[in-house]
Amino acid sequence: MTAVSPEALLRRTLERHRMLDHSTGVLVALSGGGDSVALLHLLLPICRERGLPVVAFHLNHLLRGAESERDEQFVRALCERLSVPLVVRRAEIAALAKERGISIELAAREERYRLLHSCAAEQALSQIATAHTASDNLETVLFHLARGSGLDGLCGIPPVRGPLIRPLIAHTGESLRAYLRAHSLPFVEDSTNALPLYTRNRLRQNVIAPLREELPHAEETAARACELLRRDAACLQQLSQQLLQAAAPDGRARRAALTAAPDAVLSRALRTLAEDSLGVSLSSRHTEALLSLLREGKTGDRLQLPGGVALLTHHALLFERTGAAEPFFSQLLTPGAHILPGGTLTLREAGEKLNSLFNPDLLDCATIIGNLVVRERLPGDRVELPNGRSRLLKKLLIDRKIDRDRRRLIPVVCDDAGPIWTPLTGASSRCRAKQGALHTFALEFEGKV
Repeated sequence: MTAVSPEALLRRTLERHRMLDHSTGVLVALSGGGDSVALLHLLLPICRERGLPVVAFHLNHLLRGAESERDEQFVRALCERLSVPLVVRRAEIAALAKERGISIELAAREERYRLLHSCAAEQALSQIATAHTASDNLETVLFHLARGSGLDGLCGIPPVRGPLIRPLIAHTGESLRAYLRAHSLPFVEDSTNALPLYTRNRLRQNVIAPLREELPHAEETAARACELLRRDAACLQQLSQQLLQAAAPDGRARRAALTAAPDAVLSRALRTLAEDSLGVSLSSRHTEALLSLLREGKTGDRLQLPGGVALLTHHALLFERTGAAEPFFSQLLTPGAHILPGGTLTLREAGEKLNSLFNPDLLDCATIIGNLVVRERLPGDRVELPNGRSRLLKKLLIDRKIDRDRRRLIPVVCDDAGPIWTPLTGASSRCRAKQGALHTFALEFEGKV
């Protein structure tokens, strides 16, 4: 990989993954950082050779004051110098994160992709190019590995996903920096990349940097592993489709045909059946519960799933969509995984003194009054937002545009004094663990909110 010039490697990647086949033009995500500047400089001449229009897109997150304005002005000057049309959008990401009760990282990602897709449609451009590299791919694989992801998570960043293309996915960050230096190409640095505020920054500094010292070609080897895993994943997906054609040609899944399949194929088939029948994507825990129902259940057994119920008959596995979301009853919350109608809630106990950075999903055990329970939302429930203000949970769900059926599936964790955590808001200020807390609980919800 390192013996090939960046220009030749880009052309090879474009051809190998047929990224520009039948393209009507490319929207380039341009932050002004080194990777995105390299992407624009490398991709532009190839697109112009092919007569494909190129438009750049920049999102000003309004997070870093004068530095954000500097980035925008840099991008404007760069595009003017290269004669590339530029679309600039501005978004109050910090306010969006508070409003939605999610992290700034997630809010920025959601808004960036939403606006990229919207802009590509407005400009009639069929491809959206992002500057993800082999280095980003390594970070993603390690992050998913640490979270216990399955095969799909370990496949890393796909070179192509719908209209999204990653032309630099075979380049390392180091090789792109060398390219920029060799051609005296300026770029801007995001000062927050050096701060341990975000998960990926800490992973980059504390894990990947030492890993590169031991394995200098870690990005390249991870990229090869991901390519092999994607082949395996594609094969399993094809086998699962063949299983569905044989076991459920009319949408009625026959038990005998399903149970004859290995779990790796069957689990994918079950996720597809649930999505087609109930209109939901199953979490890994729901998929495992569905596997257990099919392999170990008796005729008449039922399993509550998001959006409906799975039912075993003598000969078939059936899915019944509920007209309205089924509520769940209050239950005592103990360490471990709790399968709820809307997802899986896991409570983990940590005994040592908290020295890590702020985590909105950590509870300080010393502040919990009485028992912990998880229940559905009740009228009048109020939740505390990160800014310290409280809001009616119903109003927050409406603002997040969560439909009425799903609102009853949002878990609310309470102690004897009232709600103290939801997946939308994290822990309340009364119970949120701060640095120095001696005993904490960590909450994690795997489901759609």
